[in-house]
Amino acid sequence: MPKGKNPYFTTFAVGKQYNLTWTSNHHFHKGGIRLTLLDPNENIIQQLEPIQANDWAKETPLNLTLSFPRECHGCVLQLERQALEYGPNYIFHSCADVNIESALENSDEIQCSGNGRFTENGCICRKYFSGDRCQYRVECENDADCIHGKCIKESRPALIQKTCFCDYSFYGKNCETEFKNEKSEDMCFNYENLVDTSSPMFKGYGIFNPDCYNKIELNSEDFVYSRLIDNEVEVILDFNTTGWISIGWRPLKLDTSCRLFPDIGLPRSRSFRQTDSKQNGFIKSALQAPLHAMDCTDIIVASVIDGRSRIQDMYTRDRSTPLPDTFFEGENSLTAAFGIERDGRTVVMFRRNVREIEPSDHPLGPGPIHGIWAKSSETSDELRYHGGSRYRGTKVFEFVKHDAMPASGPLLFIRKNNPSTSLSSTTSFTDAPTPPPSEKPPQNTLDFSADFQVVDQIQAEPEPEPEPTAEPEPFPESTPFSNSITEASTFSPEITPELQSSSTPKNLIITVISLIISFIMLY
Repeated sequence: MPKGKNPYFTTFAVGKQYNLTWTSNHHFHKGGIRLTLLDPNENIIQQLEPIQANDWAKETPLNLTLSFPRECHGCVLQLERQALEYGPNYIFHSCADVNIESALENSDEIQCSGNGRFTENGCICRKYFSGDRCQYRVECENDADCIHGKCIKESRPALIQKTCFCDYSFYGKNCETEFKNEKSEDMCFNYENLVDTSSPMFKGYGIFNPDCYNKIELNSEDFVYSRLIDNEVEVILDFNTTGWISIGWRPLKLDTSCRLFPDIGLPRSRSFRQTDSKQNGFIKSALQAPLHAMDCTDIIVASVIDGRSRIQDMYTRDRSTPLPDTFFEGENSLTAAFGIERDGRTVVMFRRNVREIEPSDHPLGPGPIHGIWAKSSETSDELRYHGGSRYRGTKVFEFVKHDAMPASGPLLFIRKNNPSTSLSSTTSFTDAPTPPPSEKPPQNTLDFSADFQVVDQIQAEPEPEPEPTAEPEPFPESTPFSNSITEASTFSPEITPELQSSSTPKNLIITVISLIISFIMLY
């Protein structure tokens, strides 16, 4: 990852004691850790842990108490972690941009990490932050924040220190959403009553009827069930573990440019590091390398504790720990979520729209899609490394066959191009239904047999360009592919401020007419 032009700095005071905490979801690595302070040119100023230069701390804690010996502006705090099982020089790196001052100003940004208000008694943190400097993220402070659930704290340092585990049939960050079955004739899933675990109707642990679903065998002890309900896919995971479980997917033929998301070049928030590189920090060979099984994957991760579940819609760009979609300016796309533990097994159901798509989502069909799965090698419900091949794998899923694809729903239109060379696309949304099979489709129609990059791709001829009149300003230039999808996810036709200030009433009318003509051409 290159150092950005405008990185976000954390500021420390010289000589003051700090408790430095980090996360590591892989505690199986062989070797030690090393913490080093680097100057703006990334030359070593001082090795902070262990003190002996070039040595490695054999213990691998997740926090240290330390102080900084001198001022340092625009510097880097580097954490290194050995993984000797991969080779003698295999090292993971994690860096933070830091300023070290002789004294700190009493501002909210400096004293409270920008996440709270500084007072003479310390920081008063904004909602969803905690710690003496408001440095930790939380999704709940206590059970009252989990409307229909319980607030549970992670036992180890984690990116989010506290999360909600929801009562049966409730889901969402604060257990605020309940799924209510509106189809009384649907007797395939037990949406309400979990008392009778031996019901002949719900042979699957008293929660579902396996005869209603297509069964996929991952191995001799872990299974996936699925069915199509209108324009949604219902998936059930039945895994032999009482720890966390997960499933992920992406299109089979996804271009390697998917690694350009998230766009860390956009200054949308300080959670995205800004870089000058058009390749988002990748060297060219890495960007063009074949995708790893985990790369660019839409993932569901679920845990159950004491009858309550946490079922999260997540995404991972690479082999790093998946993050909730909200970290990528997305949202929880699930429309139902249930979870239980029975007989040493974790059973989880979730629903999602087949075509549901935002930058951190992939469609569930039609046709075969690349799939991955994993589960805890321990009994831990905290998301950590899964371990060996017994606890993870790949599978080609087919949740929706081509001829069963729902005829209506949100569609993403992508202009045809060669993504491997241009890495760009033009996108827009429409909610129009596709024609019934009995009718002859219009020229611009879905071709489910075509290779698609993200979702139902249009096999269309290039759109004729409108007359050279005033036209809408393009979206701000950014990393191709990733930002085009991001903007499409929230796109609504409107006149930009630039057009409002520069367009005459006549040109404004022509612009609106041009927009209308462009949308009509899609049909």
